[in-house]
Amino acid sequence: MIERDYIMRMVTQLTRALARILFLKKEEQFPEAVAEIDATGRTLLGVDLAMMRLFSQAQLLQLFGKDDTLEIPKCYVLGVLLKEEADLMRLQGDGEQSKGVALKALSLLTETYLRHGEVVEPDHISHVDFAIDLLAGTDLPPEIMAKVFRFYAAIGRYDKAEDALFDLLTLDSSYLPEGLRFYQDLLEKTDDNLQNGNLPRDEVIQALEDLQARKSQP
Repeated sequence: MIERDYIMRMVTQLTRALARILFLKKEEQFPEAVAEIDATGRTLLGVDLAMMRLFSQAQLLQLFGKDDTLEIPKCYVLGVLLKEEADLMRLQGDGEQSKGVALKALSLLTETYLRHGEVVEPDHISHVDFAIDLLAGTDLPPEIMAKVFRFYAAIGRYDKAEDALFDLLTLDSSYLPEGLRFYQDLLEKTDDNLQNGNLPRDEVIQALEDLQARKSQP
């Protein structure tokens, strides 16, 4: 179980840093915003964010060890800072590098939600949404698309989960059994719950039938 006080101390410091970064971005003081991100990374995580660009997504997830008390909040903070760094790259016209960093941010932010089973702090979902927006028009790798699908399913945005699922299945049909389970689980939910997730029951039934038909094809 993650120590809530530990998380809140980190989140409080992160929130203050984000306020400063946002101000610097609005003022178009981009070098100063980058310096603020780097300083926050060193203070909260003890890492150099410039070096983090050299790590793969899998390596980043292993960076802080296997103790969830430390790993999940630190991976979350790293994800938020990388998201901010990606946005600064975008604002300065470096779209290609921005998307590479945003992919790592999205991986960390979705993974920490899925492993924690809830938001690390209230802005968690908005940070994921922001990272996804930074990647608009980008073909996500299957492993990242799978995280996006699971994330949306977990937070009850069933229409978004469905969109991600069908994108995922065009990339890798091995996720078909997971897709079937998704719709079977939805059928156990109330109509109100499905409506709140913008995926009414008749659409769930139709999608399940479509996937079952796809499964039966040779």
